[in-house]
Amino acid sequence: MASWGNLQPLSTEFYSLLQYGLFLVLLIHLPFLGVIIGGSTVSLLLSFLGKEKRDPACLRFSKEMMETVMTGKSAFFLFGLVPVLLVWFIYARIFFEATPLPWHFWSAVLAVLVAGFALLHVYRSAWSRPPSPPPFHVMSGAAGLLALIFAFFLFSQGYG
Repeated sequence: MASWGNLQPLSTEFYSLLQYGLFLVLLIHLPFLGVIIGGSTVSLLLSFLGKEKRDPACLRFSKEMMETVMTGKSAFFLFGLVPVLLVWFIYARIFFEATPLPWHFWSAVLAVLVAGFALLHVYRSAWSRPPSPPPFHVMSGAAGLLALIFAFFLFSQGYG
């Protein structure tokens, strides 16, 4: 356990402020992850159906769905990774030494989130390149989606 030094106890008003801040951070982070997971799932399903039925409309909609959902790297950083770090620091400040989750657990959540976002970005950028081997294209999207679902699971398990 990392020590935070000689922290003084906080006032009850500051505790309530931290709780409201935690609520706002989770209010930003969880819907963002939900949109990314839902949009990626729909895009992967449409990509699969478009290739099976040879329907260009499904493939075009799948591409447009990923372009809409995956806005940019700065949005991933701002709404995907920064809230996890803020939750980590808020919990560390509220609970002093007895943090509910150890640092290596938070590091694993961050690493899985970064890997999932990177794989989904590879899947999104594969639409604009010349045709690559189809299994790699879909597998990178599926692996990114599974990584985000796993990170979401780890994040939610830490609170229960």
